[in-house]
Amino acid sequence: ILASVTVVRKRFPGRPDWWDARIENLRKIYLSQKKVLYTNRRPEMREALYQQMVHAREKLNKEIRKAQDRHWRSFVAKDLTENPWGVVYRLATEKFRRKGVIGSLRGGPDDGDNTLTARESMEFLVLAGIPPLDLSIQQIACKKILKRGQDAVFQGRSIDLHDFDSLRHANVYLGVLLLDVWQCEWELSPRGRVTFRFFPSVPEESRLCFTRASTQVLSGHGNFGIHLRRIGKQEDDLCPECGVTDDPPHRILHCPHFELEREALRASLPDR
Repeated sequence: ILASVTVVRKRFPGRPDWWDARIENLRKIYLSQKKVLYTNRRPEMREALYQQMVHAREKLNKEIRKAQDRHWRSFVAKDLTENPWGVVYRLATEKFRRKGVIGSLRGGPDDGDNTLTARESMEFLVLAGIPPLDLSIQQIACKKILKRGQDAVFQGRSIDLHDFDSLRHANVYLGVLLLDVWQCEWELSPRGRVTFRFFPSVPEESRLCFTRASTQVLSGHGNFGIHLRRIGKQEDDLCPECGVTDDPPHRILHCPHFELEREALRASLPDR
C-alpha cells in the first residue's frame, strides 16, 4: 500500500528524466571553468582558460546527446510494445496536427477565439498595432546587441552606434526601420486586403481594443458575402440588395439598405 502512494522525488529537480549524476558533475565542471574564465584578470591566461572551458562544454554536450539517445531508444521500445500506433508511430508518420505560431493568436475578451490562418493573424496584428513576431524578435535581438556597445544589422540594414547621439537615439531609429519593413510587407501581401482598405498604414503604437463586431467588419470575416462564400455557406458573394460583391466597404459606404443609417451618421458628425 505504501509503495502505491509514495511519490518518488526526482534526484535532480527541474531536469529531464535522462539527467544523471555524471551529466550533473560535467555541468558543474563546465560552469566552474566558465566562471574562472570570466573572473580572470591576466590577459596571457585568457586563451588557455577559454580552451579549457570549450573542452568542458564539449564533454558536457557529448554526454547529454548520449543520454538523450539512450532515453529515446528506451522510450521507443516501450511505446511500440504497449501500443504500435502510439506516439512513435504518429511522430514517424507526421500525424500530429501542428498549430504554428502565426495561426494561434488569441483575441481580446470580446473575441476569445484563436486565429486559424496566416491571413487572420496578419489582420489581427495590424488591428492591434502589434508588429509581426519575426520582426519583434529581431528588434529585441538588435537592442541587446546595441546595448553591449556593438553594431547591429536589422533586415539587412546596418545600425552603427557612431552615427547616433545615444543608445536611445539608435533604438528610436531601429523602431522606424521596423515600421518601414512592416509597412512594405503589409502593402505587398496578398492577404488581408479588406483590412488594408481600412488601415493602409501600419500603426506606430498599439491600438485600443476592438469589439467582436468591429473586428469582423475590419477583417471581412463577419456576415458578409465574401466570407460566407469562402467558408461554403453561400454559393456566391453577391449582396442580396444590389447584386454586387458584398464586402465591408460596400456594406458601409454604398449598399442602399443602410442609407438611413449613413444619413444619421453624417448628421451626427460636425461640419468640416
